[in-house]
Amino acid sequence: MEDESIAWDALAEVSIITTSDGPFADDVFFALQNADGSGVLVPQGLAVEHELLKELQTRLPDMDNEAIIRAMGSATEARFVLWPPQDKQA
Repeated sequence: MEDESIAWDALAEVSIITTSDGPFADDVFFALQNADGSGVLVPQGLAVEHELLKELQTRLPDMDNEAIIRAMGSATEARFVLWPPQDKQA
């Protein structure tokens, strides 16, 4: 497994990507992206282990928590933008 990172101050978008691969394979991923589209893809198990969601909610207080709920209920191929909120994107 390759170590990847992204600087908090370079963060341009946070989303959750879901797949139909579950329940016996990773099917929820947090995507943290820079403005150029590069970034980090974190499987849900690793995100839970390192309390990524809690850290995101602390650092990004205007994150779309309803999108998180929709993403966690998804069993299909989908992308849910958590931050910046859709109504604040340029």
